[in-house]
Amino acid sequence: MYIDDGVTAPGLYLNVFRQKAGPPWNRANASIMYSADGGSTWCNPAGACNTNGAAPAANTAEFSSLPTMNFVQYEKAGTGTLTVDCQNLNIYAFSTTGDFASTYLMRAARGSNLQLAANWQYYSGAINGDVCAAGNWSSSFGNATFISAIPPSTVYIPNYGYLLGTYTDAGMVFYRASTLSGTWTQVFIDSAAGNLYGSVAALLPTLSTDASGNIHLYVCFVGQYLFDDGQGNTLYSPAFRWMTINKP
Repeated sequence: MYIDDGVTAPGLYLNVFRQKAGPPWNRANASIMYSADGGSTWCNPAGACNTNGAAPAANTAEFSSLPTMNFVQYEKAGTGTLTVDCQNLNIYAFSTTGDFASTYLMRAARGSNLQLAANWQYYSGAINGDVCAAGNWSSSFGNATFISAIPPSTVYIPNYGYLLGTYTDAGMVFYRASTLSGTWTQVFIDSAAGNLYGSVAALLPTLSTDASGNIHLYVCFVGQYLFDDGQGNTLYSPAFRWMTINKP
């Protein structure tokens, strides 16, 4: 995700993790990488940078409990920065356990070092609770509220709410909610994407609205398996789909 809010270090932030080589392919050892130069160099949480992405030391992690982090993405409103769910004060992410079984909501204050797990909190309030209330957040993962069994990617759409996308064997599944704490309601399944695999979460990076109020966005996610490169890396082809949501 690209951040340039005037208080957080501007640049690209990317969650990385190690995936085990065999079934059940669980994920572990997660960190957030940072690039201040548009992706030419990437820096690990220790501050080491290089053009290939300075990998954190083996078997270390900033985010050990929730290795898969998907930043919640917001767009600018026509009259200024959106303040929904106090996102003008915080960066949010949905994070999933390494076995893909449980997803939780996390936040870090804008202006903090997003690469350090100590700067993140866990939502501990009720489903459909107030995300802005300080009492609904905890520094302990043990107090975190289970949000969903799906690892999601999420974007906020003005005059629509949150759109959450995830991948299942049935295809791409999309959910809608008015607040980050839920409740999430399924809106449709794109079964045509059922033959694409290799990722458990869609990416929703683009958003535009036409003169009629219809919403357009690209959905990008990892596609079909290509090959293993013999160095522990599994390669997949990217897949893009163009989606239109009619004016609510």
